[in-house]
Amino acid sequence: MMFASKYTLKYICGAILLVFTVTYFIIANNISYAFTFDENQVKYENKINTIKVLSQLYGNDHVELFDEKQVIYITVQDLVDQNYLTPDENGKVNDPTSEVKTLNETKIRLANKNGQIVAKVLIDDK
Repeated sequence: MMFASKYTLKYICGAILLVFTVTYFIIANNISYAFTFDENQVKYENKINTIKVLSQLYGNDHVELFDEKQVIYITVQDLVDQNYLTPDENGKVNDPTSEVKTLNETKIRLANKNGQIVAKVLIDDK
């Protein structure tokens, strides 16, 4: 009887160790994905912030656009046409998260709030 219980105890301990090991690797794998760094997403966010700042500069330089309206809409292409933003050699402002998508037709809302120009880039949710 003593002989059988020794092996049974070893099998039970081995099974418990196996379950803990598998559980550990599943949890560690899921947690590691939570800390992944997407360089293209960071580049995209930086580009959108740059477009926002340049839009505000454009609005400040063209305050006459706000004579009749408090809110106007422009596109990224307008910034390119007015030399506020430099495109690539094909005249496109590329989206870093996509090899085919460009940002040229992205709309920007410019609002004149008490003499301060506020820009909001109107992007589709990714």
